[in-house]
Amino acid sequence: MCYNFRMLRTNSLLFACFLLVACGSGASSDTSSDAAVAGSAQPAAAFTGDAGVLSWQSEHDVESTVQRLRDSLIARGYNVFGTIMHDEDAANVDITLRPTRLVIFGNPKAGSPLMEAEQVMGLDLPMKFLVAKGEDRKVRVFTNDPAYIVARHKAEGLSDNVAAMQASLDKIAKSATAAGPLDLPTPGAAPSPTGNE
Repeated sequence: MCYNFRMLRTNSLLFACFLLVACGSGASSDTSSDAAVAGSAQPAAAFTGDAGVLSWQSEHDVESTVQRLRDSLIARGYNVFGTIMHDEDAANVDITLRPTRLVIFGNPKAGSPLMEAEQVMGLDLPMKFLVAKGEDRKVRVFTNDPAYIVARHKAEGLSDNVAAMQASLDKIAKSATAAGPLDLPTPGAAPSPTGNE
């Protein structure tokens, strides 16, 4: 069998150029569709460089921020399923990580409608808060933007759910990361989880 290597190399270069153009145009269209799904009620959190990730800077250390998140979630009627200590687990295998903790939480009243619309969304639920100390020694809280999750699974008719989730996540994260006492619901008031599985 004979191959024309010059033609093969030319075709490979053309295909590589095609991929670069296609990927570049695809990235811009994905961003616009994510923005469309997000709709209204964008939280005041800062977006990181990664698409679909929201972040808040904390005035507290990692351990205090984690505890404040847990307290804020429980007071609002969420289930806190656990906290994963990524840095401690890494140390057990001789890898050094800066403090990195993952708080896993949710409520079926909020998350089940998303899975009812698209069952595979269960891959992204329950929701999570990542608390981490960066290279700049600042502590930040990260979470997935619900609009990004819904867009990823191409689910429709969930704009009200997304808005409620964004507002709820923003309130919880701001309460946990701000200086001063936690902003908790009035004692005796019925908790009304509106934002997370």
